[in-house]
Amino acid sequence: MKIKHIQWGTGTVLYEISGGYQLLVNFDNHGKISVMQKDCEEIKDAGLEKEIEEIKDAGLEKEIEEIKDAGLEKEISGTIEDRKIVEAFRLGIVPTFAVKNITVGREKEIKKVEKWLAKDDESIMIVGEYGQGKSHIIRYIKKKALDEGYLVGYCDIGDESQMHKPKSVLNTIMKSLEFGDKEHQKNSDLASFLKLYAMSICEPNGKMAKNISKFLKPGITELVGKIKQKHSTDNLDNDNYFADFVDYLCGDEDWSNLYKQRYGITIQDYQTSASIVCNVISSIGHIAATMSSSKNNFKGLILIFDEGETIDSPGYQRKQRDSGKNFIKGLTEISNNNKDLLSEKMIMEYGPGGKSIGSQTNLMYSRVKMHVNERFSNHDENHVKCLFAFVEGQGEVINMLEKQGVEKISLEEFSPDEKYKLINKVIEIYKNAYGYEVKDVERLKDIIIKKLGDEDDPNTRSIIKTTVEALEIITDAEMDRDEDEDEIHYEKHLR
Repeated sequence: MKIKHIQWGTGTVLYEISGGYQLLVNFDNHGKISVMQKDCEEIKDAGLEKEIEEIKDAGLEKEIEEIKDAGLEKEISGTIEDRKIVEAFRLGIVPTFAVKNITVGREKEIKKVEKWLAKDDESIMIVGEYGQGKSHIIRYIKKKALDEGYLVGYCDIGDESQMHKPKSVLNTIMKSLEFGDKEHQKNSDLASFLKLYAMSICEPNGKMAKNISKFLKPGITELVGKIKQKHSTDNLDNDNYFADFVDYLCGDEDWSNLYKQRYGITIQDYQTSASIVCNVISSIGHIAATMSSSKNNFKGLILIFDEGETIDSPGYQRKQRDSGKNFIKGLTEISNNNKDLLSEKMIMEYGPGGKSIGSQTNLMYSRVKMHVNERFSNHDENHVKCLFAFVEGQGEVINMLEKQGVEKISLEEFSPDEKYKLINKVIEIYKNAYGYEVKDVERLKDIIIKKLGDEDDPNTRSIIKTTVEALEIITDAEMDRDEDEDEIHYEKHLR
């Protein structure tokens, strides 16, 4: 019996069985398998139209044990994860859960990243051409940060999240916020983090951190009170006030929001709201790292900002570009734990376009009357770190960050040795996924390298995509090879 993998989305496999009949089987992500297509009544008579009842380990992790009443006991090696990786490879993408496994050829850059992750503060930036591997390293950093106990927030800077509108960025970060929940072995969100923090305060030696942002403290205080009143987690999940507190931080609140109504502390969607948003962010990083007792020991908060080149887009007015750079500077100052943020005076500039400027940092503060005294940070240690990703050539913001001492990691073109390493890794994962082993791997790699050499600047995406395409062509050719044919002609099939 031959097995031909014709597609892997939720997962389909085409079985070619004796007599020339074919059986198309579908695998879903929960380990359920069902027969999708039968070529003739004889297959139906054999019982092949029935559902497959089991997959060993309930996840296609090792083999298919049986197709009921059909006797098809052929093992399929590899795991469902490997096959999902290959599906992403077809698009030139590395899925986040596999990014550590496929990260090869960037040893120098990875060492810098790991050194940065080991620090308590500071920000970094990654700069490279399109397709050079920025997104891949970002996913690597995110996965490693989660594994090491950080809260992680991600913001793709663009139409919905603009740096000159700090509140839109805060809302995106809060919606994306996640951490590795050690107790439940999964990633959890903002609501889960707030409940964990409130529960840690309620433990015997627990206490609330000092100087928490006024935009957070009322919600946390009420949450602590409900936990002390023995409210269950389920009750909290169904609590309208708590839900509105989370919505308030995520920007999903409306005029009826209970949290905003009760305390009247609105985060305005103004270009001058950077001080307010940084105040909230610094408190979240601080309370995460200073939990007195928790099943999850957090190191702090890491914020990832992608598409940084849009910050000072020529399409923006000068005021908008200046506001975006002010916000970025504020973020880097809190990541550096600049003590001037705690004590500097705010100098008011009056008249049209007047500003409130920090006497030491030259940062622009909010001029909203009820928030005029809110600082970028209330804490000596903020435990916040930022990663900015830029396309090469966007000089103004990059230069500003370099002047602030932000380390720049430049992604260079892959060396020949790094290309080989990446190709080898893709071939290894493909073999694990489908159990197919190419007869002449070295010849295949030489053809792939030659094809990549025809491109102006082969990058991570093109190397992965080209390798998978070549593997699938050769795999199909080898499966369809006549029994009396000694070997297939690689160059002919891959021309």
